[in-house]
Amino acid sequence: MRRSALEALFATAPAPQVPHLAYQPHMEKSLAVLVSTEEDAQLFSARCSNVFAEWFPGSKIKLEKNIYPWIPAFVEDSAVPDYMAMLETNPELLVSDNVGLGLEAERRGIDWIAGPMLNSSNSYTLKAYQELAHACGAFLSPELNRDQLSQISAPAGFRLFLQVFGPITMMTTRQCLLASAGRCRSGRNRFSASCRACSGYETFYDEKEIPFHIVKSPGYINRVFNDALLYIPEAVSQVDADSFLLDFRALPFMHLSQEDKLTIFECFNGDRSLSEKAKAAAGAITRGNWQRGF
Repeated sequence: MRRSALEALFATAPAPQVPHLAYQPHMEKSLAVLVSTEEDAQLFSARCSNVFAEWFPGSKIKLEKNIYPWIPAFVEDSAVPDYMAMLETNPELLVSDNVGLGLEAERRGIDWIAGPMLNSSNSYTLKAYQELAHACGAFLSPELNRDQLSQISAPAGFRLFLQVFGPITMMTTRQCLLASAGRCRSGRNRFSASCRACSGYETFYDEKEIPFHIVKSPGYINRVFNDALLYIPEAVSQVDADSFLLDFRALPFMHLSQEDKLTIFECFNGDRSLSEKAKAAAGAITRGNWQRGF
């Protein structure tokens, strides 16, 4: 009955229209990278204009030149002063998967970009982030396929970003997935205050023996990552965006050397002669939702 009703609705309803705003195509495209070590930050700061550093309280990465902080989706109350202190350093730009801290950055005159975990999936969302949250840009949802991405337009002056390489985040939660599964290396079987600084890591397997990686980060953040890395170099030429992200974080299951990272960077930067070498360096790869979507 539901399918029949939807078919009848779509048969009579007018096609949805993109908001009639002053849009402009993105003529100049560039690469950006996401890193989690000082060595990688310095490696890429001379090679691209936007180097984003995953930032947690106690981070050792120097936020200088074109190295900007990347704020996670979950920020516990006790860590808010640490993030406020980071904002006091007045970075020119930051990415935030947390709207609250994005708004705080804007209040202080810092440009902020809505991160991929905020799941911007249509033109109306981009308009809202620009007009209501005063963001200067946003990452397009990783759940969109190629055709859906082509239907999105950004308001004039609003920057678009898309991840084209790196680990795919399947889920983020504050629940301790290791303790609840009896895999906590400290022997705990439930969440406790001492878990705040835990950086545990385990690999789980589904019924088809496909691995999924559970990575804990400071602040009770648990993330589930796909084993295969996203790899869609053709998106750089086929998607109308300003910048394309290569995720080179030093996660426990990532085994890329700096030479591997440079090879992948140059391949995505247009050196197609490195295509096979870059694929080999990446290991298990996937095209994600590029062709499937939701």
